[in-house]
Amino acid sequence: MKFNDEQFNALAKYEGYFEKAVHASWCPYPGHAALEEVHAILKATGDQRRLNTSCGVCTLNLMRDAGRMYFKDKAERIAAENDRKAVELTEKKAAKPRKKVKIEAEAE
Repeated sequence: MKFNDEQFNALAKYEGYFEKAVHASWCPYPGHAALEEVHAILKATGDQRRLNTSCGVCTLNLMRDAGRMYFKDKAERIAAENDRKAVELTEKKAAKPRKKVKIEAEAE
């Protein structure tokens, strides 16, 4: 996972923008504060791009790249949660005592 929980939750509010940027190759302007927040989070993960809030292509590229990372991270989190639930269910099932069944042999 690329983002920590705090970063992931901060990016979650821009999921609609990411969806459009990643899948439709366009993005409505999310606002200056939103771009600064997304840029700061990406920069914390090692991205070295400069922020240009007045360039439409730059905004789209920022939101597209952040969106791709966000959706990849989201898929990994869902997979990890499903794995955790599967382990819990398996352990619960294994811990449940099994009933002994008495089998009688048929007399000939």
